Formats: sequence, C-alpha cells, structure tokens
Amino acid sequence: IRHIGITSHQIDVAKEAVKSGRFESLMFPFNFITCEPADQLLPLCREHDVGFIAMKPLAGGALDNVTIAFKYLLQFRDVLPIPGIEKPREIEEIVRLLQGPREMSAAEQREMQKMRDELGTRFCRRCDYCQPCTQEIPISLMMSADTAIKRMPPERLFTAAFFADAVEKAANCTQCGDCEERCPYHLPIQEMLAEQVGYFRQAKQKYEERMAA
Repeated sequence: IRHIGITSHQIDVAKEAVKSGRFESLMFPFNFITCEPADQLLPLCREHDVGFIAMKPLAGGALDNVTIAFKYLLQFRDVLPIPGIEKPREIEEIVRLLQGPREMSAAEQREMQKMRDELGTRFCRRCDYCQPCTQEIPISLMMSADTAIKRMPPERLFTAAFFADAVEKAANCTQCGDCEERCPYHLPIQEMLAEQVGYFRQAKQKYEERMAA
C-alpha cells in the first residue's frame, strides 16, 4: 500500500485526521449547501499538503443544477469533485461545463442563493450512516419522497411496489431513535420520515382522484 486516504462526514474527525500526518487525501462532503469545508478544512489541507476530494457535490441528489454545483466547486483550484452519476445527461453537462467558461454568471449566483434558501440544512445527504434500521425502513429513499413526487411520472411512482413498501414501513416506524443517534448531520429523522409519508400519501390521493374523475 503506497497511499492512504480517509473519508469522513465529521468536521472534527476530519481535522484531526489531516493534522495527524497519516493520510495523503481527505474525502469529505462539499457543495454550496454544505460549504463549511471552504473555511474549516481546505486551509488545513493546504497547510499539511493533503489532497481534498469533494464527495456529495450534488448534495446526494438534492441539487439538480449540475452546472451551478460544479462551478461553485471549480473555484477552488485544489478540490477534486467526485460525483455520483445517475443520468447520462449529468455527464454531458459536466463535460460541457469543463469545455466552457467556469465563472458563475450573476443569474447563476442568484439561482444558487435561491436553492440555498429553499434547502437550508435540513435534508438527507444519502450517506446511509443511519442504517441499519431494525424495521428495515429504507430511510434515504423515503427522505427523497417529495423529490420523487416532483420528478417522477405519477403513473410510475404511485404504482411502484418498492415505494409503496417503503412508505408502509416508514409509517410504522417504532420511534426507537437509533437512526438519529447515527446521523452525522443530526437530522430529526423520525419527524422527517413522518412528513415524507404525509407528502406521499397526499400526492397519491390527489393522483387517484384525478384518474377517477
């Protein structure tokens, strides 16, 4: 083994790892929502000659504007984004971005701030550190129910057995709280699951009423 890096979701752990001198790279969530690394980790990595790999550049799928997300990160010359690609168009957008101007326009800056205001910090990054759930609730899937409602064709979403099963399991959460203890972002998971179940059921009811009319 010639090179060793470390991955973390905790700022304090990441700082200690960088200062330890044992690692050559740090992989940490970094995007224009989770932007703390810009001030708290990047200067430290530069000081200790540790490479920085930005995971979750799209905030676990919460950010759907690939261009703005990458333009934000590309302003940091020593940051290497490592996105999880879900759709071919996302690769195409990144390639186009790298071939064109990388500076954000005034309109893009306004859009970035709008997304910041809408998302806040209360959203799931899909790291799955909350798992395993004793009730087998697919927590990260359920946390994206409101997004799925907006993006997926309703005839697919509301007839998908896997999503119906996820909603049923989430509705029967036993409130043990284990997931919240594990979450590195200290999210109120139980409360958020209940909200997502409500969003899904309400949207499904409206869809069924439209189909029956």
